[in-house]
Amino acid sequence: MLTAVNRTNAEALFPRLGGAPVPAAAQSPAPRLRQSAQRAGARLFFRLVPPGAR
Repeated sequence: MLTAVNRTNAEALFPRLGGAPVPAAAQSPAPRLRQSAQRAGARLFFRLVPPGAR
């Protein structure tokens, strides 16, 4: 269903854009994985460092 929302339904609404290739960033899960790792690192940092030391 998510594919339909992101791709199929969008192509129906904007047919002239339907032939455009999907950007490489949208195909790869790397950006989401990187952001998830950064957030996990920030949460760990704020748990380990006392509020007065920041």
